[in-house]
Amino acid sequence: MEKRRHNETRTFQILVCLLTLFLFANHTRAEDWIFCSESAIGAVYYSKHSIKKVNENVMSIWTQNVVNEKAKTKYFSILQSVGKAPVNPHLIHYVFELSEIDCVKEKTKDLSTIIYDEKGHMLYSSPKDVAGGWNSILPDSVAEKLKNIVCRAPAASQKVVAAESAVTDNNPDQVNLLHNDMAQSGEKAVRNLITRWLNGWQSGDMKIYRSCYAPDFISRGMNRNVWSSHKTSVHRKSKNIRIRIEELQISVKENNATATFTQYYHSDIFKNSGIKKLELRKINDEWKIYREIM
Repeated sequence: MEKRRHNETRTFQILVCLLTLFLFANHTRAEDWIFCSESAIGAVYYSKHSIKKVNENVMSIWTQNVVNEKAKTKYFSILQSVGKAPVNPHLIHYVFELSEIDCVKEKTKDLSTIIYDEKGHMLYSSPKDVAGGWNSILPDSVAEKLKNIVCRAPAASQKVVAAESAVTDNNPDQVNLLHNDMAQSGEKAVRNLITRWLNGWQSGDMKIYRSCYAPDFISRGMNRNVWSSHKTSVHRKSKNIRIRIEELQISVKENNATATFTQYYHSDIFKNSGIKKLELRKINDEWKIYREIM
């Protein structure tokens, strides 16, 4: 009986996490992610639309961490300890974190952590009742940069609402269907691919960057191999590369899609901006870029 209650409690927690993630994903699209800083675990992005006012002094914010190789090993060990590890650490790709920041006391704490693999499949979501304690914000840290952002940003004057009220014994199937619909959305899959492409390009992970292109990719007279070599050479010669996209528009029709956006590129040797168009095709159930026009 006790074991059954434990299982039911665990199932309930998972459903709560899924619904929370679904509600969050509806308001936080790929074009919302803004580069914040490089950290010990990788590139950190934040969503300005996720900033909420918890109370008079405290704000909350979602961040996305595109983890580096060292961090993948760290998270792999954590996932092993809870029986959620993938086949190898290299499959771990990015981590969503919900944090609260006290603007007056200059402290921060983590509320939720969600880990994904390189294909956008959720590997782990921390239990809702497991939250970190308050920690002091150190100078020149990512937390300080986030504090400077959220403590001066206009935010929705509301508390982060727990999702328990929406999950009952009568509708767990509805939660699963909503989550499956979200995961299978062509538009969402294209957004995930563009996020992966952008992060690989900016971080210099050319293996990930190259994997976003179709075998028959052609741009400016270059095939995928030549294009990848060219971009690798440019990245090696450049420092402080920052790439931002805005006004992302996605159109999906069966196994073909187009994505247009304004791209802002900046490095120590080159700077430009303009409208970029990506043409994509679904190959073996994965979206790939086969044309890039700017």
